[in-house]
Amino acid sequence: MYKRLSKLTKFCQCHFVLVVVGITFDLRGSCRARQVAGVLDQLGVQCDVAARAGPFALHVVAKMPNPRTDGEDIVYECCEASCYCALRQDDKNGAPQPLASTKLRHKLLQRLGVQLVQINVWEWNRLSEAQRVNYMVKMQSL
Repeated sequence: MYKRLSKLTKFCQCHFVLVVVGITFDLRGSCRARQVAGVLDQLGVQCDVAARAGPFALHVVAKMPNPRTDGEDIVYECCEASCYCALRQDDKNGAPQPLASTKLRHKLLQRLGVQLVQINVWEWNRLSEAQRVNYMVKMQSL
């Protein structure tokens, strides 16, 4: 009985690692992350698109410009449309729900002490270049 339980535990641990590895892809090449980093660069905010937290690649990490403040770096999560479930056609006003893998990624990052600021793909796509700058100024001040 205990041998089976031990094998099952090892099996589950291996598959959990596979699930985690499956959602820890590197998004440095993400178009949205590069756009956000470009806007932050225009605002004079240093940012890093190659930062990691544990096994996870972080999308955009904005370094706080004033080192005298005790504020931490801001981590922006640039979720693509593929991170959300498709809406039903009759549900016009509903908000898209994140996939289980996206929720797991966010929960694991939260456990690692990373507080994410979400940048929604639908909000970002409908903004002009000037509106994106204003949007990021607003996000930096939150």
